[in-house]
Amino acid sequence: MSKGRDAARAIVFGALIGIILLSTGGCIYCFKGLLTPGWITAAVTLVMTVALGLPMRGLWRWLTGSDSVALALVCQVLSVWPMLTCVVLAVNMAGAGHGRSRVEVPVERVYQETRHQTRRTGRRSYVQGPPYKVCRIDIDVPGAGRRSLDVPRKTYRRVDKGDTIGIDITTGQLGMRYFDVTDLHLRPAPEKERKHRSPRQRRHDRYREHIDSIRKHI
Repeated sequence: MSKGRDAARAIVFGALIGIILLSTGGCIYCFKGLLTPGWITAAVTLVMTVALGLPMRGLWRWLTGSDSVALALVCQVLSVWPMLTCVVLAVNMAGAGHGRSRVEVPVERVYQETRHQTRRTGRRSYVQGPPYKVCRIDIDVPGAGRRSLDVPRKTYRRVDKGDTIGIDITTGQLGMRYFDVTDLHLRPAPEKERKHRSPRQRRHDRYREHIDSIRKHI
């Protein structure tokens, strides 16, 4: 009986970890395009999480084997909070929304970022894998400040600092304003300008921008 209970706990625990990771990834994606202050959403879902703590205390007692209220509260916040936040953001972005309008925003920075893959070496051990490049741009959204976005290499090659791109701002189902971070509208550059600026000049401009950013922090 004990072995069966331990196996059930392990299955529930594994499923819970997977749901938490998916929910956290969904929150990160949605927050990138959310224009309404994110702390409001986080605060509301945190209150909802704590309110659900008492009804769910039995689950944490069974899963952890402890009657500790503090441990149950920690488990509640770490698991239910990202789930609720992801659900609220997903519901807000579901459907067509209303009040959609296109806004031109300036590109503040165009750059590449080095990240590393994760390689599994054992059942519970992971090590840093080979590096890879991610193309990114920083845009200045009115009323929301600077946002950093991952973009395809094709977009990275077409935009430069000082260009403008279009984003579609939508009011979601729950009244929170957002834009789709994958739907960027690039303004076609004049043919003369595209021919005038060679790839070498573009690389030089980005190098100078990188040097200037380093000097600001010295």
